[in-house]
Amino acid sequence: MRKAIFILLLFTAFSINASAQFTDFPAGYSAIPKTKLKGVVHTVLTIEQRGEHVFQTYVEVYDKRGRLIERLESNANIEVHSNELFRLGGKSTYSYDSSGKLVKEKYFEPDGKYTGYLTYIYNSKNFLVENIRFDAKGKETSWKTTYTYFPEKRQVEVKWSTTKILLSYNEKNQWTKRTEYDSSGKPDSYISFEYDAQGNFIKNSKGSYWWNYSYKYDKQDNWIEQRADYVQLDKAGKEELSGDWMRTYRIITYYSDNEIKF
Repeated sequence: MRKAIFILLLFTAFSINASAQFTDFPAGYSAIPKTKLKGVVHTVLTIEQRGEHVFQTYVEVYDKRGRLIERLESNANIEVHSNELFRLGGKSTYSYDSSGKLVKEKYFEPDGKYTGYLTYIYNSKNFLVENIRFDAKGKETSWKTTYTYFPEKRQVEVKWSTTKILLSYNEKNQWTKRTEYDSSGKPDSYISFEYDAQGNFIKNSKGSYWWNYSYKYDKQDNWIEQRADYVQLDKAGKEELSGDWMRTYRIITYYSDNEIKF
């Protein structure tokens, strides 16, 4: 649960750069760059599945300024020992200050029980520099994430617990590489991100294997279906394709859908 919440945090955390606005930090395990939504989006229902097996389902709600205000995740699984069905997921709500910066994220379990909150702390340049987790009684926990920026190198360093990640981006402010470090502080692995001429994220590579992404779009040019094909190199260096490895579907509603037209 802690790992799932942290990955969600890294998707939703943002900072405002003098030359760009970062809307995601793909630092968590298996995290990939997130496409910015187009148009005045109201809700997004996302379903991730492989074949008939659904891995994740969640709903995001946005206000008319494009700010995420609520996320509800609801899944179920079978407990290994008891063989009983149990619920996973929960709800998060988001609060913003008068300038539009995200300042607090509250967490709730599937039954509605409040479990705590996360604060977003910025420096004088409006860069997100720290997240601190508090429990339901408002007591600070040991869970803390820090962000350090190196604009001259186009890099952002993310640290939590004993983990260190270095994210690199290009002149178009697209994330291009994630460097993961081992416990001794040495680079352990590299994940690269690639885009097409239109700026769509199309490839995620790590050593001898990678994922290719293709999309279908709605009339607002937001993708509503993402297909991920897994590819790896065999011992002879030939490509082995595991087609249709994962599909992600999105049902997107817009505020304009609710407007009465005469």
